Amino acid sequence: MKPDRQRVKARRRRYRTVVAGLFAIAAIAALPAAGQAAVLSLGSNLSKPANLVEAHGADALWWNQTIDGASGAMPTDGEVIAVRIKGGILDAPSLRRNPQRPDPMFHVQVLHPIGGGRVRVMLTSGAFRVPTITVARDGTPQGNTQAINTYKPINLCARKGDYVDFNEIGGHEWSWNFPGANPGLDGMHFQIFSRTPNSSTSFYTANAGTNNNSEWAPRALEQGQELLMQTKLGTGPDSTDFCFGGFRQHVFTGLGLKRETVSVSAGKVKLHGSCSQKTYGACRGVLLIKATIGGKEVTLGGTPFSVRSAFSSTIPVQLSAQGADAVRRAKSVTARVSADGHDDPAHDGRAKTGVPVQQRTTATTVTIRAG
Repeated sequence: MKPDRQRVKARRRRYRTVVAGLFAIAAIAALPAAGQAAVLSLGSNLSKPANLVEAHGADALWWNQTIDGASGAMPTDGEVIAVRIKGGILDAPSLRRNPQRPDPMFHVQVLHPIGGGRVRVMLTSGAFRVPTITVARDGTPQGNTQAINTYKPINLCARKGDYVDFNEIGGHEWSWNFPGANPGLDGMHFQIFSRTPNSSTSFYTANAGTNNNSEWAPRALEQGQELLMQTKLGTGPDSTDFCFGGFRQHVFTGLGLKRETVSVSAGKVKLHGSCSQKTYGACRGVLLIKATIGGKEVTLGGTPFSVRSAFSSTIPVQLSAQGADAVRRAKSVTARVSADGHDDPAHDGRAKTGVPVQQRTTATTVTIRAG
């Protein structure tokens, strides 16, 4: 009998060692993933008044070089999911005969510094339009010059260190001078800037010279001027996977567990798990089975798992001697199955550099019957 007791004790010690290891792995898998940031609000905070007008005959663009002394560059990789702009465009004064309506079209662009003070236009959004503000005969705006409007580009990726600009189409045909306007302004009158002592705006203009892949240095650095444009930069799960570090289409949902009834066979139960095709690489981690027996929570068994993306798999779990005995005595036990899992972007060609490992715990209940 003594050798039998020793073998039983040895098996229990081995089981406790295995379970302790599983708990340790599960604790590591449950740690939050780095880099899963939310949406960042960058650029102008839009608190200053829109009290400065810019107008140019050729295509023109501006970006905030500094805002209240801080850099206007993007602090990290992400996707420009929205811009908010304060102000609008001033219409021709009503004193002008047969005024031609201006086109308040603009685009949002991503500029990448290439050295020597020069930048390259990397991407350009679709066309947007700011509100048009009626101007009275004396040059006084009649509409709301301080309204804030939101515009949402699509797949506009930015890298750390890039700038986001406001690009308007110019237009000599919309040139006018009216009482109170800056003399010599040529083109559409955009009142989306603010006079402020601690900000600076870079400016460039060239006829048909601001398209994608064009390279140039800014024409001027306007001190004491702020472009009233705020950029919403999505990162991680708030950024498309077209952009570096983004994985909106591949948010990890964890191992899919089936609520089922299983029977013990040779001390094991066979559970079933699935891994979404959106998952990078595979669903990997640790699965544990627990049940309340005699008023106490008992770990019946556990095992590592690995299920490929877009696949389902049978996951055999060895029960402990105590767990198998409990199921045999009760004939049927309701247990909780939990899976502490993570994805595997390192082994998926869809994942771009910088995509972090994501973690998630899923759970279900199963009925375990004695074999």
